[in-house]
Amino acid sequence: MRTLKLFRTLAAGAAVLYMACPAFGADEPAPPPVPAVEDASPADVAASAETSGLKEQISADLIDLSALQKAAEEQLNRTQERMSLDDVVKAALRQNPDIIIASMEPGKAEADVYTAGGEFDPMAQFSLKRSRAIAATNSQIQAITGVDTIGSTNNEGVAGLGGKLVYGTQYALQGTWGYEESSYGNLGKQYNAMLGLTLTQPVLRGFGKKYGTVRIEQAKNMRTMSDAQLRLAMLNIIGDVVKSYWNLVGSVEAVKVAQESLRNAERLMQINEARRRIGTAADIEVLQSKAGVAVRQSEWIATTTRSADASDMLKQQLALQDGGFFSKAIIVPTDRPNPSNGGLFDFTNYDESLDASVKRALVNRPEITMSDMELANSQLEVYKSRNEMMPQFDVVGAYGQAGRDETQSRALQGIWDKQNFSYSIGVQGAVAINNRAARGANTRARITERQSEERRKQTEIALQTAVHVAARGVKTNQILVESNRQAVRLQEANVTAEEKRLRLGVTTSFQVLQIQQDLTTARLQELRALISYETALVDLQIADGSLLDNLGIKLEVSDTETPVGYWESIRPRWE
Repeated sequence: MRTLKLFRTLAAGAAVLYMACPAFGADEPAPPPVPAVEDASPADVAASAETSGLKEQISADLIDLSALQKAAEEQLNRTQERMSLDDVVKAALRQNPDIIIASMEPGKAEADVYTAGGEFDPMAQFSLKRSRAIAATNSQIQAITGVDTIGSTNNEGVAGLGGKLVYGTQYALQGTWGYEESSYGNLGKQYNAMLGLTLTQPVLRGFGKKYGTVRIEQAKNMRTMSDAQLRLAMLNIIGDVVKSYWNLVGSVEAVKVAQESLRNAERLMQINEARRRIGTAADIEVLQSKAGVAVRQSEWIATTTRSADASDMLKQQLALQDGGFFSKAIIVPTDRPNPSNGGLFDFTNYDESLDASVKRALVNRPEITMSDMELANSQLEVYKSRNEMMPQFDVVGAYGQAGRDETQSRALQGIWDKQNFSYSIGVQGAVAINNRAARGANTRARITERQSEERRKQTEIALQTAVHVAARGVKTNQILVESNRQAVRLQEANVTAEEKRLRLGVTTSFQVLQIQQDLTTARLQELRALISYETALVDLQIADGSLLDNLGIKLEVSDTETPVGYWESIRPRWE
């Protein structure tokens, strides 16, 4: 718009000057002479002053291009780092913060699996207790024995090991050791020891290995889902990096288009300066062409700045640094678009290639795995809630052996000799009246399962739609590349022809500048089509899930944190 306004202003000025100054209209017949008068009217004086001012305003030496030229050169005077697409992808895999963060998620899921297994870790317990009591006797005992107080001392230690097995069995192994001493009857120490085992086996609610390991299986499914989420994150992030690379390529090529446009304008300026020297062009022709050069230089600077911005965006995705600070280097891409590369999609057999891409998407896309794991977990939740609706019915058994003696060793030997023993077996149960809590949980679980099934169907439709849209985008941009390429050829021929007409004096500089601008627009459109074609190919590879495989990228999980050692985990800390 600025260029068009400048050209319109200059054209309007040229028209006024053409009518006012014979020197600017040498090819036209001179106007009839104005009769001489002794005193000029005020209107004639104002017109003469306006004409003189206009000459000064449109002087051919008015526009100084040196400052613009210096600014353009300063834009390019920076450190450059040449990188291919493969270099960029490898740098992103090493340094992209989002990929690094996403690669840690499977480690968290693995920790959840480890945590879920802790449900079956045995628990060791112990207690030590010493008690001392003095109690007054009643009057009857005092009358018979003469003892008015009784003192007793008890020391007891208990150690046990308990836990749960995957079949729902709960166990508790407990050993007791201690002694008691009483002043009554001058009795000495009496040692006692006991070892017992208690088992509780659910028969209805809570029975079976599948129920016992539900949390572990769900955690494993979440671990698989975490791997799929990592793959999805890498697919999207690497896709964005590749598209940023092609956007940078487009910005760099746009600079070349701007340079070519500038050279065309400079060539026009040289033609007009030569024509002015031989008297076949007026100052306005030189001024118009010089203004065109100034505009083209401004466009060159703007495209150079946009190219630097695109380089910074790519450097941000690669986390490039220099001495701990954001890198100041300019990335120079070495790869160029290749629209003739049809290996990723066979457009001669569009429907067959489309169906193949859809099938790949339904196998390769991480969302399918994520939906499968979500459905599997919801099914496990249905099973768990169905089991928890049943009544509680447990078989309980206990067995113990004990010993008692005045010496500690004989008390312990009594356990082995079954000096004292006991056992018990029985059942216990409970039935929830109305059972609303369990029934409600089961209803919620079944609804969640149906939602998971519908979400999976929705995911499949969305993935297939994305493949169709991406394939159509590739095909459309391939056609646009060829049509814009032909448009560039026609515009190049048009510029050459119009410059010849200018040398013959049958056209104007303004018209040549307009046609040159049309050529620049056509080249930019061709460039946009090329970049759009490459980004559409990336979108297609993202849609069918083949991008990482095509780039030779394998899923790698960052080093996971190993659990803290057992003894370190139970070490007391008071900080």
